[in-house]
Amino acid sequence: MSSLKNLYFHKAMGYKFIDEISLKNSSFFMDLDSLNRCVKSCELCSLSKSRKTPLILSSKSADIMVIFKSPNETQNLKADIKACKNTLKFCNTLYEIFKNYKISYSFLLKCYGNYDEISVSMCKDYLFEEIEKLSPKLILTMGELVSRVVLKSSVSFDSLKGSLFKYKYSLIMPLDSLDYILKNPSKKDEFIESIKRAKEFIKTP
Repeated sequence: MSSLKNLYFHKAMGYKFIDEISLKNSSFFMDLDSLNRCVKSCELCSLSKSRKTPLILSSKSADIMVIFKSPNETQNLKADIKACKNTLKFCNTLYEIFKNYKISYSFLLKCYGNYDEISVSMCKDYLFEEIEKLSPKLILTMGELVSRVVLKSSVSFDSLKGSLFKYKYSLIMPLDSLDYILKNPSKKDEFIESIKRAKEFIKTP
């Protein structure tokens, strides 16, 4: 079933949806405020049923944008990206590396829950709108799924991570997810060094 057919199927079952065509219109959202309001009321996929509060872009302006896959249960319940200890520790590390830069955090999937291809397909348009409106100098994509979606790439993730890619006025660096680093602590030093290397390619604010 195509995403559009699936959309109409669920609409017939009583779900409320934002018009999919409008969502994909790049001029639909005038600014980040209107985008965030739309995300908060979004019911495009079943994930909206399990969320407490959708986790929107953490800042309206930033030099560095960090994109995670999806909120975990704690982040969902507290509506705070830093409610997760591992994420908080990572954020503190980033602040140490990018002391003079503004950092903003977001998710590919705004809501907590078990996702599927439809969830990714519907939610990625919000993410690209965020990138367009924020126009950061550097984007760190955390994990394989986020990196593939943002780069629109199907090549081996191992050949992507740690490399820099140009996207309009931004540089993108794919990185391992925090969960992967937690399970493979031997990769942490390489992970941090990749981030430090990315810093060298962006201009000092």
